[in-house]
Amino acid sequence: MKRLLIVVLIFLLVPAQASSKWIAGMAKDFTHKGKTIHPKLFLKFNPWVSDGGPGPVIAVDLTAQVEGNGNQFFADVKNDSGLISCTYRLDGYPDREGYAAYRYIGRLENGLFVVQTYDRSGGTAVWQNVLLLRMIVTTRYDEDQKKPALVAFLYRTIDMMERSSDKVSLSGNKVLFTKEGQSSSYKSVETP
Repeated sequence: MKRLLIVVLIFLLVPAQASSKWIAGMAKDFTHKGKTIHPKLFLKFNPWVSDGGPGPVIAVDLTAQVEGNGNQFFADVKNDSGLISCTYRLDGYPDREGYAAYRYIGRLENGLFVVQTYDRSGGTAVWQNVLLLRMIVTTRYDEDQKKPALVAFLYRTIDMMERSSDKVSLSGNKVLFTKEGQSSSYKSVETP
């Protein structure tokens, strides 16, 4: 009985310890285990423009991405003053390049992480979204081993205009949008 209690406590404490450490690391510089989150990962949240509405994917395992999955997210990642980006070959079009990028805006008082994303997956349009993400540490199985995993859940997507030059900022639990060259925001999105 004592041994069972110790095993249960270990499984309960590992995610709790990882939770505070991992979420604090994400809030600081939006890295996980010291590694940059790959820009292509955020493409998973984007629906096809022709479909409208939210896409079918609402959660991604950040731990799996930084610990492996190198083939799925293969592309050289650049950091240009906080804009994390990559170019990649489009599936089925070996002569065409796609572009994925994001900028970590910050964390709202309610704990949501705010990320501005850029997506050019064909043509010349660069689609922009602001993603509100909730980070949750849970457990997952890797082979036969139970391990903690940091999962990003999509709470909300705020569409931006194609090629928008709006500046995104945060105030309390609000996401603010300001036109280039203006000092006050023209749009405010409140989150509970």
